[in-house]
Amino acid sequence: MRRPALLLGVQVAAVTAILGCVLALAALHPRRLDLTPERRFTLSPYTREVLGRLAGDVRITLFYSSQAGALRREMTDLLTLYQEAQPHVTVRAFDLDRSPGMAKRLGVSNYNTAVVEAGERREAVEVVSEEAVTAALLAVAGTPPVATYFVVGHGERDPRDTDERRGASEAARALAAEGFRTGVLEGTAAVPADAGLVVVAGPTRDLRPAEVEALAAYVAGGGNALLLCDPGTPPSVAALVRRFGVELAPTTSPAPPKARGRTSTAGRVTAPLSGPAAIAAARCRSRPSRASRWPGDGRAASSSSATPTSRPTCTWACSATATCCSPRPSWWRAPTRSPRRARRRRRAARSRRSP
Repeated sequence: MRRPALLLGVQVAAVTAILGCVLALAALHPRRLDLTPERRFTLSPYTREVLGRLAGDVRITLFYSSQAGALRREMTDLLTLYQEAQPHVTVRAFDLDRSPGMAKRLGVSNYNTAVVEAGERREAVEVVSEEAVTAALLAVAGTPPVATYFVVGHGERDPRDTDERRGASEAARALAAEGFRTGVLEGTAAVPADAGLVVVAGPTRDLRPAEVEALAAYVAGGGNALLLCDPGTPPSVAALVRRFGVELAPTTSPAPPKARGRTSTAGRVTAPLSGPAAIAAARCRSRPSRASRWPGDGRAASSSSATPTSRPTCTWACSATATCCSPRPSWWRAPTRSPRRARRRRRAARSRRSP
């Protein structure tokens, strides 16, 4: 009796020791497993890259409202991810109503606002999100912003235009969040010396020769240029990108509905269509009788009555190789009648015959 009891005690003690070691290791090296579909509790690779480049200490101070508990937990969870990913980041949270002195010193007057500090530099974040906090980290402790100029004056997308189709304000806002300082350049005859990136977004008119040469010299000197080319790019822009070994692919334009076929790179019809697509490309003006529609159909009346005396028109269009009322093509299928409608017609006929 004593031997099994002693063995059981040793097993319990061993399991307890193993669990204690596992808990100790988990406390020393915490790991999270994000199982949410939208990955809410995981920082993006870009944010981790920005945090990895931080060399000095950064302090993030959050001012919340005691009335919004759910929002407070969401913001603190997000900032905790920053603190866990980078030991140089310190996070503090204060109730705005109970810490008016601290809020006044940091210049905060609204609830749910975070202040990112690094040395003497300070940046306020009105909407606490990963994108906004990462942009603030870049502004106060990251690398200097890259001066980015959008070229305008040739029908390009303007970063000042908020129209979703014609403007590029969303792109400029996204670049600003990534640490770029955006500006507008009226023509490219003279590229600013501090330009780190020049964007030519969809020009519709030709650039002047002086502008082409200035852009080419800027890129050849080590500058960065981003050219976004739409179909119908002006020849001067196509020649510019060709200098650097980039050949714009030829574009195709869709043919009109009444003349569809194989098109060349210019969009012209180069070969006539044949087959069902050509026959059904257009519609004739009138419908013939069922007997004269397909002369070769065995279900028609008689060959003499089915053959039309003159060329009739039908619902199948004529082409150069097919005439109206030609024998039924192989792709044609007779329309099927619904069994339910047939039963209804038989029932109606019986009811009419019944006294």
